[in-house]
Amino acid sequence: MYLHSSILPYFLTWAFTYLCPYSKVEESFNMQALHDIAFLKTNISQYDHVKFPGVVPRTFVGAALLSFICAIPISMLMPFVQKFTLQLLVRFVLGTINVGCFLIFAQTARKRFGNTVYLRLMWISISQFHFFFYASRSLPNTFALPFVLLSLSSLLRTRDKQFVVLAGIATLIFRSELILFYGPCLLYGLVEGSVKLRPSLFLTVFVTGLGCIGMFMYFPIILRVSAEIAGLSLIVDSTFWQRLVWPEGEVFYYNTVLNKSGQWGIFPFHWYFTSALPRALLMTIVLLLLWAIFAVRVLLSGGLTYDRKFSLTSVGLISTALLFVVLYSWLPHKELRFIIYTVPVFNLAAAIVWAHLYNKTENIENNIALLEVASFTHIISEWPPDRMQSVSKAFEKLFTVHGFSGINIKPTWRLWESIEIQTPPRLFVYTRRENPR
Repeated sequence: MYLHSSILPYFLTWAFTYLCPYSKVEESFNMQALHDIAFLKTNISQYDHVKFPGVVPRTFVGAALLSFICAIPISMLMPFVQKFTLQLLVRFVLGTINVGCFLIFAQTARKRFGNTVYLRLMWISISQFHFFFYASRSLPNTFALPFVLLSLSSLLRTRDKQFVVLAGIATLIFRSELILFYGPCLLYGLVEGSVKLRPSLFLTVFVTGLGCIGMFMYFPIILRVSAEIAGLSLIVDSTFWQRLVWPEGEVFYYNTVLNKSGQWGIFPFHWYFTSALPRALLMTIVLLLLWAIFAVRVLLSGGLTYDRKFSLTSVGLISTALLFVVLYSWLPHKELRFIIYTVPVFNLAAAIVWAHLYNKTENIENNIALLEVASFTHIISEWPPDRMQSVSKAFEKLFTVHGFSGINIKPTWRLWESIEIQTPPRLFVYTRRENPR
């Protein structure tokens, strides 16, 4: 089951790429950059952006990295296939990278919250359309998505230095507005304990910021890769644009400070909550509403240990995503791709709630006395006999229910004698002792 849930996102992304192979205008810059790097290589004067620079400069780093990854297959296929096939190739690779990073995020959730939460996170994500559809689009947001997913994974694993580096790359190189997302994430990490303020962390922040911005501000910085093998050169933005430039700094100033993003369309403040998120999350919205009720109930009542562990974590995660969407709603121009990073966070919070609603064993060790004084005569449990006896002497095992081999009344008897496979016990049926003492 785990293998199937890990493979299916790849097939979904590849299928969406194949069924919708063409690019929208928002994808044109990176797609054209991929084309120019592959076919024109170092002949920058003939690049498309020289004649059609656009309103604000965009970074070439994502396109250059993807071109480097795809360099060998592109150089091998170039004489035999059309450019359209190569476009599909780079998009397949981009989608594969994003899905791989999402699975790393999901595996981190599995290690921290258990298999039940992991499976529900995968089921929820697979049932949705937009996240895996956007995974292969050559959008600036899509190039930032792997770093966002890896940074969230680092945050959940309490690797704060790694989180800061990945967050800095995603914000300073690809999408400057992600500062609105990582600000709440940092506050969550400080409250939850995933991020600890210390001199080494501040040094990491300084070096990351200097490295990410300085990478673009000093001319020329060129990472040479063997042209004979790779077929391209990875050149930083100042070289591509032929001037000193930090693309995301100019984008942030233009869209946020000058507030000119509204020239591409204006939506009301509530659009993300009433249109974009319901379409992206589908029925997950119901689980998030249940999460709100559940969180209020647990916080007001004090809750159980199991409840508090899960609710506070989901409260922190979903609060960062909600605050990011609220802050981003102040900008007049809105698109779903601007908040696509929040979808895995909402899905994880929903998976935690779903797993809690499914699991009814919270803090049972502290309430086993209620079972002893109640009128129960039988109990069906997943607990093995040694664990049950460690907390209660009032019950003894009656029989076990196996996954595929029937009911064992005696250790030497099976319901179907022709079946030779003895599976581990799945359920244990206990009966009350006549004299527990």
